[in-house]
Amino acid sequence: MTDMPELTTADTHAVHLIGDSGFDLAVAAGAAGWGGWVVTGNSPWEQAAQGGAPDIAQGAALLITVPGLSALDDVVAAPGWPRWVQDHAVVLVCRDVPPARQLQLLRGGVMEVLDAASATPAATLRALRLGLERKRVAEAHRRGWSIDLDTGLPSQALWLELLNQLCALREREPAPMALVVLRLEGMARFRREQGDVAANLLRRKAAVRLRAGLRSSDVVGVLGEDALAVILVKLEKPQDVNKVATKLAQALSQPYIVNAQQAVLGVAVGTASYPQHATQARDLLSLAQAAAAASRGWRAGMAQGGAGAEAANDD
Repeated sequence: MTDMPELTTADTHAVHLIGDSGFDLAVAAGAAGWGGWVVTGNSPWEQAAQGGAPDIAQGAALLITVPGLSALDDVVAAPGWPRWVQDHAVVLVCRDVPPARQLQLLRGGVMEVLDAASATPAATLRALRLGLERKRVAEAHRRGWSIDLDTGLPSQALWLELLNQLCALREREPAPMALVVLRLEGMARFRREQGDVAANLLRRKAAVRLRAGLRSSDVVGVLGEDALAVILVKLEKPQDVNKVATKLAQALSQPYIVNAQQAVLGVAVGTASYPQHATQARDLLSLAQAAAAASRGWRAGMAQGGAGAEAANDD
C-alpha cells in the first residue's frame, strides 16, 4: 500500500470567519494535522445577515458559526449568501439543525453542517479541509461538463444556467435583454460527407466568428451539434436585437475554408426578448428556438470546392 504524505503547515489555506467559532483556528491548526490555515477576516454573523457581505478571497473556505436556527435562517437569507456558496467552501456550525434542513443546505452548496456541540477544533478543521477538496473536485468536474470542447464555448447546460441567473438578476434590476439562436443548416450533411474532424473544425470556426461579432459582456453558448446561442445582456433599445441578429447571421453565412475547401452554411436565426416575450429562461429559449425553426435561413444548403465567394480567415 502506498504511503500517503503527511500534511504540514506548508500546506496553507485561507479561511474567512463569520461568527465566533469559540477557539483560535490558526493556533489549533498546528496540532490538527490538516495543514496550516490563515484567517483572512472575521465578521459578526449579525453584520453578515444584514447585508454586510465580507470581502472573501477567491478560493478561500468560509466558516459560519451561528447561535441557532433563527440566526441560521437570517444568514442564509443574506444578499451575499448565493455568492458565498458558489465561490467558497462553506462550513456551517449551528446547534440542533434538523436532518432535513442539513440536507437542504448541502443540496444548496454548503460543504458541511456541524452541530455546535461536536464542533471541536479538530472536527472543524477537518470539515474545512475536506470541504475545500470537495469544492475543487466539483469545480473541476463542472468545468469538464460545462465546456463544449470543440468550440471552447459554454455547453447548453452551463449556458442555460447562466441565463437563469441573468433572468433572476433582471427581476431585481430591470433592463432589456434578449436571446439570439442561430441554427447552422448543413452541418449534419457536412459531418456525413467530410467526417467528424472536419465538422468539428467547421463548428470551431463558426464559434470564433460569432464571438468576434459580439461584445465581451454577451454570453455565447452551444445548443447541440448545429446551433449556437447568444444572450445579449445589455441593449440600449429592445428592438436592437433584430439588428444584432441580422449582423450575426450574415457573418456566419459567409464561406469558410476547411481542409483547403470552401464550405457555406445556411443560418436560420430566431430571437426572444426579456421581458416582452417571457421572463423565464426556458420559455425564452423555447421561443427563440421556435423562431429559428420557422426561419428560412440566410443561405441554403452547403457548397464545397474552390469556386464561389471569397472565404473569411477564421483561423
